[in-house]
Amino acid sequence: MLAHSTSRFAPWLLGAALAVLAISSLPRSARAYEFVRVGDGSAQSLTWSWATTFGNCTSNGTCGDVSSVDGKIPPSYYQFISLIGDVVSGGMLDWSASQGQLRAVAVPWGWAQVSIENSMPVWTEGTATVDARTTPLVFQLVAESGDPSTTNLRITPRLDGGAYLLPRGGPGSSTASLELFMSVDVDGQQVSRDSLVSELANYPGGHFTVAFPKGAVNIATVMVSSGAEVTVRLWAFERVHSLGNGTLTYGESSYGQSKGPAIIVDVQTLGTTDVGGAAASSRLRVGARPNPFSGAAHIFYSLPRPAEVRLSIYDLSGARVATLVERREEVGSGEITWSGKDSRGMPVAPGMYFIELVAGHERAQSRLVVLGP
Repeated sequence: MLAHSTSRFAPWLLGAALAVLAISSLPRSARAYEFVRVGDGSAQSLTWSWATTFGNCTSNGTCGDVSSVDGKIPPSYYQFISLIGDVVSGGMLDWSASQGQLRAVAVPWGWAQVSIENSMPVWTEGTATVDARTTPLVFQLVAESGDPSTTNLRITPRLDGGAYLLPRGGPGSSTASLELFMSVDVDGQQVSRDSLVSELANYPGGHFTVAFPKGAVNIATVMVSSGAEVTVRLWAFERVHSLGNGTLTYGESSYGQSKGPAIIVDVQTLGTTDVGGAAASSRLRVGARPNPFSGAAHIFYSLPRPAEVRLSIYDLSGARVATLVERREEVGSGEITWSGKDSRGMPVAPGMYFIELVAGHERAQSRLVVLGP
């Protein structure tokens, strides 16, 4: 049987429109805190495959394996069209940040259809996986000039959309497998985690709506200071399978024009407290922006109490590369620029470094990636 296939990667304009949609749908915040992505933004992945009674993506090299750029994967997919039906497999990973607001989204795409004109007992199947769990998305909360030293973060994870299973006519069957996982850590402490695993077959009414089992229990509010790290882990898997004449199986959500359920994690700053307030942070904080950087990075820190302070840069071997601050400081926030040079004034090699802040008997660390001079 002859088959026609087409490969289509969504244009950049669609990705931009989705990013605008993500930002515009977030609630407005009165605070100017900023979320800055840190860590590895190139190791998140989207993989997909498809198969039919007469062939699969392995035979013609159209299976998908896409890596992220800046922690994002624009809408990417493959569509197979033939006389027996069609399959779509793909997905997307996105995040957007505006003042005091962060949203991370993962969506697998799947569509499997058997043409109603076909008289043979044939099948089609599509599978997709978005993996931001093996290498999570990590963000640092940075206070803008004039912001109070602490804020409350509200974490709101949810699922959107579902799956349609339409076994039209005869002995056809429509099945779908979903695995949707999320977790959120704040400064290394897990504050929210849930997963939905569903095996669906000829679902009554034809539509299954996704929701995390814990529901509103997943919503968490925590107090943090500038420099806090928010780690978001997402895993989204979808497999759709259609067997028999006219059968259609696909996922859907309201996020863009996707063909799969969406995992959405919103993080928003709420109230804040001044440095001298009763709820001032009792923890030392240090961070940097931009991160990764080339040229120069702005290192910011906050002190919960007066202390003798030393701010240093270390390489992965534990050797001290540079000392940027060594003096007594009062309660409050500070910032210093590092030009990426060691104590001799020589540019350091590209790679990962650690910022260490020592204040009295307290110690705080943060990672910093140097891209080059």
